[in-house]
Amino acid sequence: MRFRAKFGAIGWCWIGSTSLLAILWLTGLRHGMTGILALFFLLMSLQRVLFHLFIYWNMDSACLRERRLWNTREIPWREVTHIGSWVPNQPSSDYLEINFDRSPPISERGSIIANPEDRGGFIAALHKFAPQAEFEV
Repeated sequence: MRFRAKFGAIGWCWIGSTSLLAILWLTGLRHGMTGILALFFLLMSLQRVLFHLFIYWNMDSACLRERRLWNTREIPWREVTHIGSWVPNQPSSDYLEINFDRSPPISERGSIIANPEDRGGFIAALHKFAPQAEFEV
């Protein structure tokens, strides 16, 4: 199963602002900082689109794979210890924190922060693959 990062309202605001600036620029408002501002908004919109395309989480029976642009991290299900809100005192936050703990010889403790589009499906898949983990969602 693949879960993509949420595009969200901020992404749509960047795209809407870029579209508005492009329309203004095309209709003749080309003086001052409009061109530079339009270029900045275009680059930020492209960044949001690329993040949406290249940040995702794959789940299968073996492990959880997080892909962030060109970095990939694999966490076997037996190492997942806790799943909860990234901001515990703000339950309305959509961000999830998945903690893991690797045993020696390559011991590592860390977490994955996820903001998937399908939060309910993501949590259901986590319940399915990591029943030993402590859930606080």
